[in-house]
Amino acid sequence: EYARNANVQAAARRIDGTVLAPGQTFSFNETVGPRTEDSGYRDAPTFTPLGKLSSLAGGICQLSSTLYNAALLANLRILERHPHSLTVRYLMPGRDATVSEYADLRFQNSLDGPVRIELRIHGRDLECTIMGVRPRGERVVIEVEKRRLPTGLLATRTIRSIVREDDLLLREVVSEDT
Repeated sequence: EYARNANVQAAARRIDGTVLAPGQTFSFNETVGPRTEDSGYRDAPTFTPLGKLSSLAGGICQLSSTLYNAALLANLRILERHPHSLTVRYLMPGRDATVSEYADLRFQNSLDGPVRIELRIHGRDLECTIMGVRPRGERVVIEVEKRRLPTGLLATRTIRSIVREDDLLLREVVSEDT
């Protein structure tokens, strides 16, 4: 638990306060940089295709997943997002975002003005706020459609809808996982 929290805090310090101009792209891996012991990371449990193992910077996917959900709700354009190889307990399928040396979380500020990313850690809870200006009365609705494949695996489709004064402005599939 201590190591996971230290990892989340180390990554959050590098992201907190990031400002994105309109059209600018955020990359989790570029912003956080290499995950090394010298950078404050510890061995902690992480999900791998082989199951749950201990690795350096384990647990930072809680941060990348929280940031992904904040970017979805802020109506930022998702450019790259990868699901975990196993279901995570803290989010429903389709709402997680894993990061690694080979998988990044990238999104673009598709709004008309700048946005600022703020991260706060309260004990075991992580809070992410993306501040910016969105058109008055606009709201974002996220839904996840799930279906069981003949192989027994769960397939999900994450859909974002933008609604203003009860008129649907946009409905887009953000990701599809199998």
